[in-house]
Amino acid sequence: MSGINALNPNMTSLGELPVIAGAKGGIASLGGYSDGGRMLRGPGDGMSDSIPGVIGSKQPARLADGEFVVPADVVSHLGNGSTDAGARKLYAMMDKVRRARTGKKKQAPAVKTSRYMPA
Repeated sequence: MSGINALNPNMTSLGELPVIAGAKGGIASLGGYSDGGRMLRGPGDGMSDSIPGVIGSKQPARLADGEFVVPADVVSHLGNGSTDAGARKLYAMMDKVRRARTGKKKQAPAVKTSRYMPA
């Protein structure tokens, strides 16, 4: 059940987890996502990269609905103080999950639903 957060109207609640609602066609700052770690909600689907954003007010970024941004301090903690080592651990975890679900290390391609759904 989602509800609007009174302090931040773009933040909703997903159970106990905060969720940031993506901008409707605009550019969203990713500062809040990277600072606190949030699951992103917005237009498109889990593979579309339809949510535009900006990192540090300079670097353009594209995110997909349902993606989760892990804060730098947490990545560093996973690597015992090294962001690079923490990122390697997260990549290894992603590889394990993908192999368990699809048998491959690479992200599965998008399904062309028009091939399978009736017209």
